[in-house]
Amino acid sequence: MKFLKFVLIGIGVLIVLFLLVAAFLPSDITVERSTTISATDTLVYNSLITFRNRASWDPWLSMDPGAKVTLSGPDSGVGATYSWSGETIGSGYMTIKEIVPYRGIKSDLVFGDTNDAVSDIFWEIRPVENGTRVTWRFQSELGWPIERWFGLMFEGMLGPQFETGLSKLKTVIEKN
Repeated sequence: MKFLKFVLIGIGVLIVLFLLVAAFLPSDITVERSTTISATDTLVYNSLITFRNRASWDPWLSMDPGAKVTLSGPDSGVGATYSWSGETIGSGYMTIKEIVPYRGIKSDLVFGDTNDAVSDIFWEIRPVENGTRVTWRFQSELGWPIERWFGLMFEGMLGPQFETGLSKLKTVIEKN
């Protein structure tokens, strides 16, 4: 009986620690990567304002070649939507919400079929001496407690994918 009491107290302490530590973890996450593309800001912007060519550089589609991609809404700009569904990458969608012509694009990103957790995707486009500096940024609020623990892994999960995607985007744009 004492052993069971000891186990229950131990489990209780672990749960309290789990919740207490989560309260001190960041409540939001930002992951970003940048590259310089040897092309004009106009060309880079025009490549990102539409989802039409995204499959040629999207890092997640190469992980799940059988994934289904659907484009809806306008062909480009505000309201353009890119949705996906695959066995490996799951499902979700992205919709362009705001644009600053030739300088930035903001999209809402939703994983799964629900609008419960909307994240932001930003593209910043800046002309530089040798072309255009492109920054791809993910930002999200994290719920307590599970999402805050999960947030500790975002940099390691998204960062390398962003690097791969930017490298492929650079190659695609520079070939054109």
